[in-house]
Amino acid sequence: MGTNYYAELGTRCDHCGRDPEERYHVGKSSGGWVFSLHVVEVWDWPPDHDAFDGLARPVDWPTWLGLLSRPDVTIRDEYGDAVSLDRMEAVVTRRRRWDEGRDDDPRSMGAGHWWDPAVGLWRARADDGRRRPVPGETYDLVTGCFS
Repeated sequence: MGTNYYAELGTRCDHCGRDPEERYHVGKSSGGWVFSLHVVEVWDWPPDHDAFDGLARPVDWPTWLGLLSRPDVTIRDEYGDAVSLDRMEAVVTRRRRWDEGRDDDPRSMGAGHWWDPAVGLWRARADDGRRRPVPGETYDLVTGCFS
């Protein structure tokens, strides 16, 4: 279980006619795990469409932060609730260590994942080419589809 977050553009695009309800997936938060920050690779982005009015494609947290800071963007969770920029920053970059106050060994999750003691959170395997860990940060960069 986890929660997905979205950036919603608040106005209709004069260039392409996109509805204000268009959403861009920011990423997914799951308890005990680093945040999965959805980044957009070149092949994922229509080359003739400048959806964010000259902002760079969201390829890392600083470019997402620039997009999310715009006055015409609303951040929402998958349940439709608005999320403040400060709260979104906390969800991505100030995640609570999973090993604080726990009696069990958090490293006992099993194969396919690894425990990052520097941030006290789990990271998924990065061998599929879609996930890039960001050392010392509480998020990974992830491309492609999300569940």
